[in-house]
Amino acid sequence: MTQDPTNEQPPVTLSESAADILKSVAENADVESGEAVVRFSVQQHENEISHHIALEEAPAESDVVFEQHGLTVVVDQDQVPFLNGSHIDYQASGDQPQLLVSNPNIAAS
Repeated sequence: MTQDPTNEQPPVTLSESAADILKSVAENADVESGEAVVRFSVQQHENEISHHIALEEAPAESDVVFEQHGLTVVVDQDQVPFLNGSHIDYQASGDQPQLLVSNPNIAAS
């Protein structure tokens, strides 16, 4: 597990509203350790790339670990090049509130 130094920009940043929503979900998660960490990743399926957000009990050895607005976030070291510079925001307008991911490493289709 690699702790992200405080003087470097984390691979993923979150808006305060996105962090608040994810903290709320993490606090209600059923994990044995009592505190969940939030994992960000990308996955490729055929010709499409999707972003994934998951709750886990603890970081893995190969994870970069950092905090954003009081939320513990993990990214696998192998995923950093694909997620570096990404920003996650929360949009609550309309009937479909959602987390929006802006990733400069993936071309919009």
